[in-house]
Amino acid sequence: MHWLNPIPDVEELARAYQHYYTHEDTSAASLRTGIAREVYADIVAGYLEARLGYALPTERRRYSKLWPLLYLLPLRRQREERAVMYLPLLKNQLLLDVGCGSGDRLARLTGLGWKTWGLDFDPQAVEVARNRGCEVRCGSLEEAAYPAETFDVVMMSHVIEHVPAPLGTLKECFRILKPGGRLVLATPNIQSLGHAVFGVNWRGLEPPRHLHLFNRQALQASLAQVGFVHVEVRSYVALSVIEESLRLRLGCSRTGGRRMLRKCLRMSALAASLVALVLLEVLPAKGECLFAQAEKPSPGVPLERDSGSRR
Repeated sequence: MHWLNPIPDVEELARAYQHYYTHEDTSAASLRTGIAREVYADIVAGYLEARLGYALPTERRRYSKLWPLLYLLPLRRQREERAVMYLPLLKNQLLLDVGCGSGDRLARLTGLGWKTWGLDFDPQAVEVARNRGCEVRCGSLEEAAYPAETFDVVMMSHVIEHVPAPLGTLKECFRILKPGGRLVLATPNIQSLGHAVFGVNWRGLEPPRHLHLFNRQALQASLAQVGFVHVEVRSYVALSVIEESLRLRLGCSRTGGRRMLRKCLRMSALAASLVALVLLEVLPAKGECLFAQAEKPSPGVPLERDSGSRR
């Protein structure tokens, strides 16, 4: 496990988020039309129905039976699964998205049938999420002080690396989960191939916003220490992290520069991601990011904390 030293105080840290990407409302982009987008949206809807039990919207039935084609695009398929944090639909269960940002994932999960609440400490991001109709509170998880055993699922997507006291945050997640409830989280992997290749230009470092960075063993040990059982941690390839690391290495801005250069960067990152996907078969701990899921034990169920990491 790595950490930023010194860690900024609260006032300094707030300044780091004044122009953060979570202040953008990306919902308009999802409304773009075109036959290719329509076919892809139908395929994704069919895949989520077949694999995770999500109800297929009426307007998405035209091409939904083509969903097996998504297996030809492994990076896309995994991205769509991560968009719902690999969660099968659990009807009438309450989900809390900690660090929901502008509400992209929250709005999608709500549309897919989840009962959702959101939480974020950034007031600008909270305002964007509320304008999209999401039920969101502003503040830290500890400040929210939810009643014990409130939620069936607590989700943290790229949040744990931002908090000053990650063990304290995990303990609070444990407290507010119902017995048998599930925690799911994603975070950069300090032991990734990308970090080894790009060094200080690796996008996962992101000082001063990323305060703590885990490898697979550290994340598993932290979850078990808090009291979670059936802990599973695996690494995965993240195209966006590789692409942004390439930009940092070459000194290219995200929007500036020639269009051809941006396309070359994108194609290079895609090729590198496909290579990383193959290498992950023999180096399962080396993906750019980690995904973890764990359960709060139910009363009377024997504890099995040392459940091992999975790819």
